[in-house]
Amino acid sequence: MTSRTFHPSRLHGQATVPPAKIQVQGALLLSALGRGTCRLHGCPPPLCDAAQAMVNGVTALGGAVEQQGNTLVVRPPGLRIADWGPAAAFHAHACAVALHMLVPVFWTRGQSARVMVDESLASRSLEVLRSLAEQAGATISGHAAEEDEPAWVEVSGKLNAGSYRVEGSLPGQIASGMLIALAHATDEAGKPAPSRLAVTAPMASRPHLNLTLRMLKEFGYNVREEPEGVFAVEPAGFHSGPAEPHPQLRLNPAEVHMEGDWSLGAALLCANAMGSAVVIQNLRESASPQRGARMLLLLREMGMLVYENRQELYVTCPSRARLLPLAADCEDIPELAPMLALTCTQAHGRSVLSGLGRLREKEGGRLQATVELLRKMGGKASLREDGDALVIEGPTPLKGGFTADAGGDRQVVQLLAVAALVADGPVTVTGVEALSKAWPGFLETYGALGGRAEERP
Repeated sequence: MTSRTFHPSRLHGQATVPPAKIQVQGALLLSALGRGTCRLHGCPPPLCDAAQAMVNGVTALGGAVEQQGNTLVVRPPGLRIADWGPAAAFHAHACAVALHMLVPVFWTRGQSARVMVDESLASRSLEVLRSLAEQAGATISGHAAEEDEPAWVEVSGKLNAGSYRVEGSLPGQIASGMLIALAHATDEAGKPAPSRLAVTAPMASRPHLNLTLRMLKEFGYNVREEPEGVFAVEPAGFHSGPAEPHPQLRLNPAEVHMEGDWSLGAALLCANAMGSAVVIQNLRESASPQRGARMLLLLREMGMLVYENRQELYVTCPSRARLLPLAADCEDIPELAPMLALTCTQAHGRSVLSGLGRLREKEGGRLQATVELLRKMGGKASLREDGDALVIEGPTPLKGGFTADAGGDRQVVQLLAVAALVADGPVTVTGVEALSKAWPGFLETYGALGGRAEERP
């Protein structure tokens, strides 16, 4: 594992955060299913693991993806079925989002695929996708790793246009993948036919679905919600050629601009709250459907000063650097809770971050790690008896001078990197390679802003 030692410092300058993973994955997939080259702006290299997994899937579908500076150029396969990829084999590694969005598309095309994945993802994917396979009359099977071979998920069969149901408690990428697939589905005769997708209430990942709906609209697809949770999908047009029927694919938009990822940008925003001065160039507060955009509202409650012009966002600590305590329901934004908890250690009073039951159930290790790390640094943090809320007393000086294992969690790496900025000594973190899952260029950005991250053998 790779280690870095983060030293007390102050970040300042201009930075961009990686694009929203869900948006990039949806845009890559829709571009590959359309007609004409599409340029996705705002995707600087290196790509995170999640985006690369979708690139692998798009290539397996027969498309081509080229990195040109900060732009991904997507060239879909031709109009004829013969131009599409053959039985596909590609790596999705640990990226559940890419796998769950791609599987329904392979079914829609009647294209068999073997997707190599991490062992844990193979079993989890069978559980969440088996219901859809049964509804569609398609197949999905999982295979354990063998010697030097990774685990894989294998899919085959044909998903035709029709009425389908997805449990709202499942991750949002399941419904998103189905909507994209049904926008390209045909009936048993190979002719276009409308479809309906019912997502049962309550929807745990509505923001994910909203991003997909917006992307479908941007790419010219007509998806209507009527009533709530029931989506009517009009398929792309259809053309029968002399040799074989094939979809008359929609023309892709020539240029699509990706929005920055608010959940990733939370690290820089919270660093600003504690004394840094970073102008973030690709986060736009207005009309963002990302749930992570709520971070800005919460920082305002803590006394943050926010400046936004046409292209940049600047959040700075309040006058006299007096942070107010925060009482916030984090049920819809559990991924922001660790960074918010760190910020609350510097607020004047008791902060309570509630609604963390879902984070405790799905990622209890991260919640407990947050409490333990904040305590190790001298913070007064505790988990309420019911496990649904974090209670933080502040302000408290933070201590450095220790080593911590990130446990494969990129959020823990970012948490400690930001905490070290205001600590009284350095913090060494092992396992910083976990950043590749979402922000592989974080350390470079951190250093360019004046942060000190010394590599350790």
